[in-house]
Amino acid sequence: MRCGNYPRFTVLPFDRMHFCLLAARRCLRVRGLIHWPMSQRWFAGGCGGEKSISKVELPAVVPESPAQESVAPESTAQDLPEQNNSAPSQADVELDVPDAPEGKTTLVLGGIGLRDDTLASLVNNFNAENTKYTVVIDDYAENTQSREQAETVMQTKLFAGDAADIYYFRNDMLSPLPWISAGLLYDLDPLIASDSEISEEDIIPWTAMHEYGGLYLLSPTFGVVALSCSQQTQKLHTGWTITEYLDIEKSLRPEQDMIYYMDPENFLKRIGGRYLRGVIDYEHAQCNLDTPEFREILQSALKAGSYDGGYNPDKNVPQRIVDGELICCYVGLSSALEVSFDRYRCGQTLGYVGWPTPDGSNGMDVRLMMPLGVSATTSCPEGCWEFLKYLLLHPWMEYSADGTPVYAPLLQDNLDVLKNIEVPYAEITTFDDVQLIVDLAKTCETMDFYDEEAMSILLEEMGDLVSGNIDLDTAVERMQSRLNLYLMEQVK
Repeated sequence: MRCGNYPRFTVLPFDRMHFCLLAARRCLRVRGLIHWPMSQRWFAGGCGGEKSISKVELPAVVPESPAQESVAPESTAQDLPEQNNSAPSQADVELDVPDAPEGKTTLVLGGIGLRDDTLASLVNNFNAENTKYTVVIDDYAENTQSREQAETVMQTKLFAGDAADIYYFRNDMLSPLPWISAGLLYDLDPLIASDSEISEEDIIPWTAMHEYGGLYLLSPTFGVVALSCSQQTQKLHTGWTITEYLDIEKSLRPEQDMIYYMDPENFLKRIGGRYLRGVIDYEHAQCNLDTPEFREILQSALKAGSYDGGYNPDKNVPQRIVDGELICCYVGLSSALEVSFDRYRCGQTLGYVGWPTPDGSNGMDVRLMMPLGVSATTSCPEGCWEFLKYLLLHPWMEYSADGTPVYAPLLQDNLDVLKNIEVPYAEITTFDDVQLIVDLAKTCETMDFYDEEAMSILLEEMGDLVSGNIDLDTAVERMQSRLNLYLMEQVK
């Protein structure tokens, strides 16, 4: 069974669950490698609490610098957020799930780093409004000092038959791929099919969210990972092969750059990540990299040029794209504000394309901003769906710049909120900007998850390949051997 081509799963026996938990042990962190524009980072403080729009403080315009428009640095810290490293509070110590109020059924929401997330406030809102169910948070990071310790808490509870009903796969903490592969997540399709209020047509990134053969993850908001470019480039390359990308690069004039910040290792990371998740077989602990497609990716990475961004203090990146000095720049379109922000800086709406792929297919991904999955072992799937449905219908609209609503009927409400945020480009944000993100999402067939631990192995060997210490055949052999060993270690 390959990750990326899963059948619909049934509940698995304990030994398969055991495998998945071990496989997940080393797959806690995903990507963190998308360059989200500066406006996205300005909104990052809008998580948790009852903050109103007026309290969201955004600078009007920030002068660019290499640090601002560069690749977002990779998160290498192994420790949990600082607040979890302090002396545990009473709440940190009390890990037992409390009893539900009389007449209400308890649903457990498990994850790592939940207490300080917007999700916690949404849980409180749900509990106050719902008369049948109460959701309690089981944060495995509480009373722990590292992700490894948090994993141990999670695994101990699962092995003891104390699984959560719903899991939060926070993008920088827990990868859902091993869980999906081992069938530990519930297929939500039947629940949506039987719901009289929500239909398939209401879920904007429907195709991408079914990448694994069913609907195993849901989120109230989403973004689109893409490359910004000129409108002309978009018309020519709605999808492009790696060869086409390299041909354009070869034809550039000396004063032109292909992409904002790039080197062979980043090329492999961005293009190889999608390929990697398609060939890893978590169920059988196997991965086949000795293929023509992967060899092409490695060879192309060696040919790809290295760019430091070509920083120009007198001209921002969108303007450089419009002027033909820069072909593309990788971005995360989290909301319509991202589109109007770039238009504000260059005077016109940019085009957007996906990363090049071996076959020229669409290289854009949908990013789920709050990925949630229901445990295949839950005794109350209907209650879990009621909670997820609540999030779909009531996303954190006060923080709507953190994502575009998955539920299509909320798009106008989303725009109304965006236009009240006190930044100059909010005034020029239109429903066309919202629709642009929606249209891009509907073309996406994939989500942007992959195994970061596996990718780190590839990058290490890529470094030796780039330096000339090993040849291509040796690099493939070493990558293959190390990945298979890594996967086997998960089932020991």
